[in-house]
Amino acid sequence: TGMAVVAAAGPISNLGVAAIMALPIRLGWAPWHNPFVINAFAVESWTATDYVGLFLSASVFINCTLAVFNLLPLAPLDGFRVWVGLLPIELARPIARMERYGILVLMGLFFLGPLIGIRFFEWIVRPLVEGIASGLTGV
Repeated sequence: TGMAVVAAAGPISNLGVAAIMALPIRLGWAPWHNPFVINAFAVESWTATDYVGLFLSASVFINCTLAVFNLLPLAPLDGFRVWVGLLPIELARPIARMERYGILVLMGLFFLGPLIGIRFFEWIVRPLVEGIASGLTGV
């Protein structure tokens, strides 16, 4: 379990940073701006508060993405070590031996998945990131 705690520290710190960055948005001090959907014409009329909101929104989104992605139970990501660290030793040993193949699975999901119609990150990571970001910001 020590390995699981150490491996979880990175994603937990990402969520902590996201929560801190989300606080001004949640309190209404800064607006939420989806960092990927920006109206170029509206930007001309933005105030400094809007730009601060965009920075905070992007920080929340990036840190939530890092946390969710890093907690995927695929080697070499931290989620794999959390998973192995929480399993009973009888199950953990054979799974830990598969760690060397994890990078191949991860690269396959990145590069081959979209070619064969598997949008793993769109189906799994994105909804989780949007849900966490929404929960943190209250938007």
